[in-house]
Amino acid sequence: MITTGMRTSTNARSEKPAGSVALVVIFAVLSLVLGAPTTAASPSGEPITTQHDVGTLDNSNPIDWTAIEWFVNHQGHGFPLRIGQHDDGDQDGFGERHIRDGHVQVPPAWDIQEAVEDGTDCWYLTWKDRWNCYNDESSLFVVYSTKIDDRSGDNQPFGVITAFYKLPPGNCGAAASDIRVQQCDDDPLATSIDYRGPDHAVNGEPVEVSARLGDNLGIPMTGQPLTFGLGSGANRQTCDGMTSEAGVASCTIDQVDQPVGANVPLTIDYAGNSGLQPSTTTVDLALQTPTTTAYTGPEFIANGEPVTLAAALTDYRDSPVVGRAVELTLGNGDSAQSCIGTTDTAGEAACTIEVVDQPLREAATVPATAAFSGDSSYLSSEDAVTVKLEYYTGRSYGLEASIDLVLVPVDLPPQPDTGQVRTAESMSTDAPCTATVTAVVATTESVCAEVTTTLTPGTITSSSSVERASIGLPGVPVIEIAGLTTTATATCEALDASTSLTLTVGGVATPVEPGAIIDLAGGARLTVGEQVREDGGITVTGVRLTVPGTDTEILLGHSAAAVHHCAP
Repeated sequence: MITTGMRTSTNARSEKPAGSVALVVIFAVLSLVLGAPTTAASPSGEPITTQHDVGTLDNSNPIDWTAIEWFVNHQGHGFPLRIGQHDDGDQDGFGERHIRDGHVQVPPAWDIQEAVEDGTDCWYLTWKDRWNCYNDESSLFVVYSTKIDDRSGDNQPFGVITAFYKLPPGNCGAAASDIRVQQCDDDPLATSIDYRGPDHAVNGEPVEVSARLGDNLGIPMTGQPLTFGLGSGANRQTCDGMTSEAGVASCTIDQVDQPVGANVPLTIDYAGNSGLQPSTTTVDLALQTPTTTAYTGPEFIANGEPVTLAAALTDYRDSPVVGRAVELTLGNGDSAQSCIGTTDTAGEAACTIEVVDQPLREAATVPATAAFSGDSSYLSSEDAVTVKLEYYTGRSYGLEASIDLVLVPVDLPPQPDTGQVRTAESMSTDAPCTATVTAVVATTESVCAEVTTTLTPGTITSSSSVERASIGLPGVPVIEIAGLTTTATATCEALDASTSLTLTVGGVATPVEPGAIIDLAGGARLTVGEQVREDGGITVTGVRLTVPGTDTEILLGHSAAAVHHCAP
């Protein structure tokens, strides 16, 4: 160990440009005129809460809080060099008194200013609330605190704790002729590792880790190899980095692959050399494991029915995630219906919505989501799909006619008409019956039409009725119909239609079966109980009268019903 006096400002390495000297003088003047030039702040620039523990409470020597110099750090915050406190045995003091006790003389103000104004070689010790700065050009080491000690009574930063010149190990021989050097040690120095990387790692993703290597005073060590080890035993993953001029080494583990848990240890090792002792440190990184949620529930649902929704939850290796809650939801917004399922040993979760109640949209689909919110070990994930909603369409009307007469053509639109019904709910149309309709050659009485839907099971029924009708086309026997009813019914399991009526042609009662076709005089044709099945539905027309070669067509009792999006 070498401890000597300090060379005065005539030493060439201590001489500073006029600008730097002027800067120190300006701050000295400001300190006399205005007091402290700035308010204390933390590394982030935020004010520090008043405290009074910088390692001096066990020192019984009196403190002189007089500020004799002012400096400005790399953040633009001012702090003083105070007269301070003498050392007390093993207990250090601070300020000018401490520097003279341990290192004989106080370094020139410009050397201290240069060391603290360049943040490149400054590092903050959070647990001590102090800054350490080392200027490798002047070999000056400065320790200061920007926190406020309420014992000072001036509400200004604590200031410089110590400042002295120190050569790196292996250079003590050169220091013998340089009286400016106040500390040198050729014995291997203790080292410390300060982790600087992220606080978490994600399985299946790369993670860049970094750490800073310093000597016994925290001065950064350059060009030294550090080994980073994530995990332990057979799961240990490593990478190597070399420290930069700032003493920081970094490297990347390309793909984290660690057993699932809340955290994983990261160990940083330094092997040491002839001048530096080995060191190691271990930190715990929060470990997050990605998940995949896949909806596995039914693709078809029906209002009024229960539905059991399901999902599978797996991790980044496609292994099941067990014992986690998955929220399963039908619909969104005000129509959302949700339940919670817990994954079993296969990673599958299921729960039941007792009564589905979803609006019918244009596409007749309903959004369905399966969502895992994540926890301390697993990241959240979600799957969104659409499922098909069972719905019903139908229409019914009593009479429609297009009569091609030379002198008085007739075009009678459907009436009474329910219009096209499309719904996924229970409902019934309210189309009023028509008492009497007269269309030149056709007369009807008490004509009604209705469409009704019910749920559980989903059923649509369309029906029409004509109490009495009479048709008298030129050249065609008079056709009389009484008690005509048509019904079309559709469910996912079956389609059904029926027609009933009493038919008289030319005054003669004519028994007919559904689907019968009767040829009349003049080429006219009468079809009774016609049925057509298509697109999951059925349509029935009670009576259809047509005359070939003309546009004449008269329909009585038309009913249609269909059900869509039935589960296979």
